[in-house]
Amino acid sequence: MEELNAGIARALSFILPGWGHVFAGEIVKGIILTFIWGLSLAVFWYSYSSLAVLGTVQALTGSYSKTDDGSVVMLGISGVVAIITWTYSIATADKTL
Repeated sequence: MEELNAGIARALSFILPGWGHVFAGEIVKGIILTFIWGLSLAVFWYSYSSLAVLGTVQALTGSYSKTDDGSVVMLGISGVVAIITWTYSIATADKTL
């Protein structure tokens, strides 16, 4: 039965990082992981969309300006943080049981 619970915890963390920990009873750790993952995805999406809009405007107007370096850096950092949080959540979800 414990192997089944570990599998469920891992599957929940695969679907939504942190929820495997919530399932295992570590509610605070699970919510923190979910919050970090969600925040990094929000920053990733904001950075990506600002770069996409900039590229579209440049293509339509024909004037090419320098890309905002801050958006590129935030895109990379937030993407890495989201992947690390997701991987950590899956790897440690079954160890909480």
